[in-house]
Amino acid sequence: MIEIHDTTEFSSPSPSAVMLGKFDGLHRGHQKLIREVLRLQDRGYYGIAFVIAPEDGSVLLTAQEKRGMLEAYGLDCMIRCPYVPEILGMEPEAFVSGVLAEQLKTRYVVVGTDFRFGYRRRGDVALLAKLQGKYGFRLIVVEKECHEGREISSTYVKEALARGDRELAENLLGYPYPPRNFFPKFFG
Repeated sequence: MIEIHDTTEFSSPSPSAVMLGKFDGLHRGHQKLIREVLRLQDRGYYGIAFVIAPEDGSVLLTAQEKRGMLEAYGLDCMIRCPYVPEILGMEPEAFVSGVLAEQLKTRYVVVGTDFRFGYRRRGDVALLAKLQGKYGFRLIVVEKECHEGREISSTYVKEALARGDRELAENLLGYPYPPRNFFPKFFG
């Protein structure tokens, strides 16, 4: 798997299927997006996880762990979006036209129902749906995964870990935590 970080000079070598999000934890909800991109990757598209998240703060997975897990799943590429003014200040449509359409040759965009992007998080699923025809991609919106009536989120996992409920946290994640225990060959 190729990992790209610390640069805005990234591109896709061929038409791509791109999943967008923070992907902190790569929990069971994120795994639904991964499976969708892998399905498209099997059809010949370049599979990309475009990670829009700072490297600081309280995170479930380090960048290395995230990379190792995405590699274990078989994804082609992970791009860690740099937190720089050129990206953070982009209006949503500029991100779609410049990053998704031009740089990544995106043919499929895979996101969760609550995905937001662009300057001040002005972009959302409705905007992506509106822009898909204009920029030549198809939008795939993946419904949230739930556990006992609650949406699985990184916050939910962190709450379980804070209470010492490792069993619940690992159920929400879908793998033993930390992932080094589950994907050892990718953390050697």
